[in-house]
Amino acid sequence: MIELPPGWQRISLHEVAHIQTGIAKGKTYTSDTVDVPYLRVANVQDGYLDLSEIKHITVSPDEIERYRLQHEDVLLTEGGDFDKLGRGDVWRSPLPLCMHQNHIFAVRANRVELDPYFLAYQTASPYGRAYFLSASKQSTNLASINLTQLKEYPLLLPPLPEQRAIAAILSTWDEAITLTGRLIDALKRRKAALMQLLLTGEVRSQWDVVSLGDITRIIVSNVDKVTEDGELLVRLCNYMDVYRNNQVVNSMSFMDGTVTASELARFALQKHDVIITKDSETPEDIAQASVVADDLDNVVCGYHLAILRPIDGRIYGPFLRELLMTPDVHHQFIARANGATRYGLTYSAISTAEIPLPSEINDQIRIANVLVTNNEWIESLNYYIRLLKTQKRGLMQQLLTGTMRVQVQDGEG
Repeated sequence: MIELPPGWQRISLHEVAHIQTGIAKGKTYTSDTVDVPYLRVANVQDGYLDLSEIKHITVSPDEIERYRLQHEDVLLTEGGDFDKLGRGDVWRSPLPLCMHQNHIFAVRANRVELDPYFLAYQTASPYGRAYFLSASKQSTNLASINLTQLKEYPLLLPPLPEQRAIAAILSTWDEAITLTGRLIDALKRRKAALMQLLLTGEVRSQWDVVSLGDITRIIVSNVDKVTEDGELLVRLCNYMDVYRNNQVVNSMSFMDGTVTASELARFALQKHDVIITKDSETPEDIAQASVVADDLDNVVCGYHLAILRPIDGRIYGPFLRELLMTPDVHHQFIARANGATRYGLTYSAISTAEIPLPSEINDQIRIANVLVTNNEWIESLNYYIRLLKTQKRGLMQQLLTGTMRVQVQDGEG
């Protein structure tokens, strides 16, 4: 059990908050009814509300006051998949009238004793999640909590001014994460516009159409993850390394593996190689591409992937990667994939695929540099968001359990 600092107390949630259950769907009415917007589990995400689709429910007028949300209610989902258990956010009244489904709890804090934002942060913290999981009813991949279990949530409660100070600190991290996310979205829109300008339309109509087999050496890997005694130790670039990244770089955490000397000579990755996913469970995941951006140290291409090694003077690897990800070129590979439950590309399907190509290599380099720079900005910001989220989790664990105290001036609050 967590040892609380002086001035903190451990109490059940129902002692400082009213917990409101939601309205059930499918009721039959014999009197007058009205249609009212309401929140479903899909609307209540982890730390934010997704209001892109708000549905309506038919209720009697006297039910509105009973089930309507009030400003700064803390919304918590009762469960479903494990990631839905106890997730939520604070209702900031984006709609003048809204109700909530019975699979969502609305926790209404007694403002004299409990700050709703502090409560929302604590229930989302490792401490809060641990309680929900331990108290929940669980089956395969599903978990849920009931009203009684939520009422008995063991709230770790500092004085109200300290609650507000803690919530204010954590909100600065949320604001930084949100603003960075918006910048990433703007850069993605910019990337789409640049691709439209530089890789499609009138520009491309003047390019030559060539087969991939004419401008690249295609190498289909058969290197598996099995480690064999007596073979050479290498680092394996596997399917997810390619699927999740625009670029393959030396600093990535590759898994260890072994290969024969001939496999090392054939499948060792070189700078500006383009790697594509050759096999997948869905056609859309076929031919996802990544380019080798560094001179790699002992990295070998793994199974379910194919290397497109540029022929000097014909194609620039980073340009090829961007071109492969344009919708019309990518769809060409989707259409060529064979399979029913698992899909794959043959050597012939890859080598005979046709792409438009500027004849001047310098034109390819200029276009690629613009697009790759945009990608690098996005990847840097994604890394920054991951750092912010890691810092926030650490702060939540310390601030919300009293391990780290916040200095509050006398009279604050």
